[in-house]
Amino acid sequence: MSEPSIYYPPDIEGWEPDTPPILSASYDGSYHAVAADGGFDAELGMKTIELRPYDKIHPYDLTNAVQVLLDVRILNDKLGIVKDASNLNVILSSYDAESDAYAVDSIELSAAEFVENMVDTSRIISVGVLHTLYSDFVHFLHQYFQIPNGFSSLFTVKSQIELNGGIFGKAEFLDIINASSLNAQGEYVLDLSGSITIHKLTEIMRFITYYNPFGNRDLSFGTTASDPANRANYTLADGFLQDDVIFIPNGLKVTLKVAIANNGVLVGSAADAPTGDYDSGNFSQTTVMESTGIVRVIHAPLVFRLRNL
Repeated sequence: MSEPSIYYPPDIEGWEPDTPPILSASYDGSYHAVAADGGFDAELGMKTIELRPYDKIHPYDLTNAVQVLLDVRILNDKLGIVKDASNLNVILSSYDAESDAYAVDSIELSAAEFVENMVDTSRIISVGVLHTLYSDFVHFLHQYFQIPNGFSSLFTVKSQIELNGGIFGKAEFLDIINASSLNAQGEYVLDLSGSITIHKLTEIMRFITYYNPFGNRDLSFGTTASDPANRANYTLADGFLQDDVIFIPNGLKVTLKVAIANNGVLVGSAADAPTGDYDSGNFSQTTVMESTGIVRVIHAPLVFRLRNL
């Protein structure tokens, strides 16, 4: 039986064996090693990390929205926050630091409270898309009835739409939200109705406080600043501040009606009088024409800019 052959690998030029580190030291750098397959899996469980939820607020195009000033104290009172005469220093707050939450998580503003806030035209920033409310409607009626401009005796809307040349401005806005009237000719303005609700207040105020989207809060933490020019150290305990903005997409619905006592008179038709109706995001106008009357409904967003009033 022949002796088994012994394999000698070829010489590798410049090859030198590694110098291992001392026993307790780690390898640092490149070393020769035998490759192997497989591997081990390790898993470590940690305690639950509780994230504080917040509700992100978004930018909106406010250009054609109806924009008004709202006393910031109205919302803070509902939130359970009372401040001094400067409306800066907190006397009482429903915010609980331990639970990191308010005592209430939603607040509602009624139509009556909104009207009470709108004391005069200085509270109105812009009537937005409603600035052509009267002129568009009167123009449509003139076309529909095929009558010359100035005829208004059939209208059951306020007579000032003709007296003002179809102008709808701040005073007219106050009139439609304040007035409750009915005259012998059937002209009327109903009381404002409805309500507005802000939900998830704790989550919303977390976002506002931490990210300062309105530019009226400093991002540092601490106690309430007493200097009106120093927007520093606001927390959730301070609640709403001047220049916070509230956006209500379906904030306003205005209905205009004209009743028709036809008496056998031949009038125009829908085809002869284009309504100009539209539906664009949060803005819309719908006109319904029947033999007994015409109803136009306009929807527009409403914006509250909070102020120390």
